[in-house]
Amino acid sequence: MKIVCDAELLPSLTTIKSLYSLTPLNFASFSAFREIRAANLVIAGWPTRKSIFWLRISLLLYPSKKLLVFTRPQEISEKIPPFDKKFLLRANRIICPNLENARRDSLALIYWRAPEKFREIPQGIDLEKYSQKESYKPSTNETIAKFKAIINFVTKKVIKKGLPSILIICTDQEEWQEIIGNNRLQGNIFYFNQEEYDQIKKIKSYQEADILVVTSNQGDSTTNNIIEGLACGLAIIAPRNPNLNNLFSHDQQGLFFKPNDHEDLIEKINLLCGDEEKREKMSRESRKLAENKYNKKQRDLKILQIIKELEK
Repeated sequence: MKIVCDAELLPSLTTIKSLYSLTPLNFASFSAFREIRAANLVIAGWPTRKSIFWLRISLLLYPSKKLLVFTRPQEISEKIPPFDKKFLLRANRIICPNLENARRDSLALIYWRAPEKFREIPQGIDLEKYSQKESYKPSTNETIAKFKAIINFVTKKVIKKGLPSILIICTDQEEWQEIIGNNRLQGNIFYFNQEEYDQIKKIKSYQEADILVVTSNQGDSTTNNIIEGLACGLAIIAPRNPNLNNLFSHDQQGLFFKPNDHEDLIEKINLLCGDEEKREKMSRESRKLAENKYNKKQRDLKILQIIKELEK
């Protein structure tokens, strides 16, 4: 089976690439037309920043070509253009991170016209790469477990004086230092801007923290930050938002605060800082949720299953 794929999706389809003949394409190029003509299956992202003119033409001229669409819910506008509606209804399968959102938001019109085409597959993460710091992981060996408990007590209780480390993701560090910073927490708060950190530094930042605070919804990057934080066993504090509400459960893996309500955000931070038992329980639940819902290996298997359905 020959598959052509939106080049932007390629990094998330490594397993498929190893099993199938998969050609990455820029659908804005005329050369894509020739590749699509020779393919059996087209994998595309929607909405896309690039023109998909040649993809539309190819699908119109070759109606037997099968189409698999990955939706990006964070980038969907309130109203779907007519050409995009036709494109989505033309798809054989539509993969959506959350079907509940698809049923009630911008995709609702498409979903209720063809619910059989939709498949829910949450984003996946490499759970070996994004993991809790080694010293914080539980051990099945009782002696090692006790030793780790002593080490963690020294590092988290004595050195930090009982206060957790808080990692804040924001675009304006000075503003949030003024909003959140106070004498009690200031020494335990550190910041980063998504664009300023490479992957290694980012993972280390997660592993050294206890609480992850996402100050606003910045689209896909915010979703990725939250899922990465869950995988690293962090209690999450995030703004309540339709696209974020289903990533974790309030009062289980973290807390939601009212968007743009700084007092509510500070209240949520103080609540978790003052309740170590609750914080540690959330940490365990976060990692468990990542393993059960955002496991990249499970995601790859689900995508492969859909491709095998379309091979028939």
